Amino acid sequence: DDDSAGDDDDSAGDDDDSAGDDDDSAGDDDDSAAAQACSFLSPPAQFLSVGQHECGHGPNGINYCHWSLWFEAADFTWHYSDVAEAGPYECTGDTVVGNPAGPMTRTGTWDASTEVLAWEGQDYIWLSPAAHPDFYLPDVNLSSQTYGQPVSPRDYLRKVSGWYFGHAT
Repeated sequence: DDDSAGDDDDSAGDDDDSAGDDDDSAGDDDDSAAAQACSFLSPPAQFLSVGQHECGHGPNGINYCHWSLWFEAADFTWHYSDVAEAGPYECTGDTVVGNPAGPMTRTGTWDASTEVLAWEGQDYIWLSPAAHPDFYLPDVNLSSQTYGQPVSPRDYLRKVSGWYFGHAT
């Protein structure tokens, strides 16, 4: 009788082991689902707004720039207007939800076909890690609509443009 009771304990132990295996596989599923959900981010990932938006006021009025969005391993940072927000984020499918300090959340949806992240009503494009930092130069072309203003190649993202640089002394 004791042996059969011991066998029952072993089989119960086996059931516990299989339940443990189920827990492990469920954990693996959760891990892979999270990895798939955030795969479009490939942290660290940087995104720039497709269009230029208000970035604060200067001596000549409103300044415009591309807003930026960064995703690190567990946190995001969003620079918009003259504001920066940061906090943890989570992914579910193609949706990413950021939780900056306070009760608000920030939401974005990844469109794999266009490679655009729609974040809080604005479209953002992914920047390759090899992309050079943004820079601005004054537009010195007298016939240009942006004459006298700082311009950047990123002002023309997804547009055809030609750039030449000259130097005279």
